[in-house]
Amino acid sequence: VVLLILTPAAYASTEEYRYKNLYECSDWARKDIDKALDLGIARSPYGGDYRAPITRGDFADNAAFLVALEFDVDLYEYFKIADFRLQQETGEITDFNVANQLGILQGRGEGDLDEASLITRQEAAVMLARTYRIYGGLEPKPIEPLSFADHGDIADWAWDDVQLMSQLGVMTGDETNCFDPLGSYTAEQCFVTLVLLHENAPAGHVSLDTPRSKSPRGKVIASVWNGSR
Repeated sequence: VVLLILTPAAYASTEEYRYKNLYECSDWARKDIDKALDLGIARSPYGGDYRAPITRGDFADNAAFLVALEFDVDLYEYFKIADFRLQQETGEITDFNVANQLGILQGRGEGDLDEASLITRQEAAVMLARTYRIYGGLEPKPIEPLSFADHGDIADWAWDDVQLMSQLGVMTGDETNCFDPLGSYTAEQCFVTLVLLHENAPAGHVSLDTPRSKSPRGKVIASVWNGSR
């Protein structure tokens, strides 16, 4: 097996992309990472080696930016507004976790968000499915049964979401047809699957004026919208 290591100069000579640090990612992911950066949904981490594993918190942050994109709101500006309001109310420097407020990032065990831990593949499927449902994604009917060779290793709480992401073509198995539910997830995999979710999955966008927008998540989305206009 011959490994070809592209230097920045070598990469620039082969194909031009808007973002010059994309030589630090896999060839198969480069096009979609470029799209994710251009769409504004590749926020955490920005730059560095995209082949490195991603944390639960960073994954959820990027997913929240996809929700904002689908509703055409400026989440970055809302982050700043929400942080300022919290600091005015509490007198402490704190970060407003919109991914948690939207329900994308939920706690493990006793409710610990565990943001700094690496995300597993089955957790990634669950967060992607939550993101999809928040912005009104239309779930295919019927849902096809899982055919992964290791489907028995997928946790009960993740089964339906892995099934959904598999059928939508957002997450697939490896060359041995294994899903590897406890395997780690990289930043480039995060960005690629968010782009696939945005481009390939059917979506029925939810108006901020519908009854559904009165739900807790809808109120968060509405407050994001109001805070960014």
